[in-house]
Amino acid sequence: MQDVCHLKEAKRTRLRKKHQGHQPTDAQVLASISSKELAEHCRRKTRGVEETHALIKSLLDSMWQLVDGTGLHLINHDHMSRVWEVQHFACIQDPPGVQLYTNIWVEMQCIAHSRCTCLRVCQGGI
Repeated sequence: MQDVCHLKEAKRTRLRKKHQGHQPTDAQVLASISSKELAEHCRRKTRGVEETHALIKSLLDSMWQLVDGTGLHLINHDHMSRVWEVQHFACIQDPPGVQLYTNIWVEMQCIAHSRCTCLRVCQGGI
């Protein structure tokens, strides 16, 4: 949460400079933060085995009956049920006690700000 606060403050300062000292609202600050900036400047962590399992199960439960324009089911229930049975959610969780992030200081429009670099090896992070 501290990373988000620092990013918001950096964006607020940038907007204030851009608009000749006018104080931006919280809504304007949040609207100016891109998903790419959140990914680059804020640490993320996995939710844990139980919550990950529940979230994916909830998503699948909401999608079992969805069909495309021709009436074809978007998810093959038999195949997905077999895949679901063999999932190992522990292997996609952050390992306990391992520091996954390194902070590097970057300049964001003349504002020093921490940028997080993740040590995860998966494409695009989590």
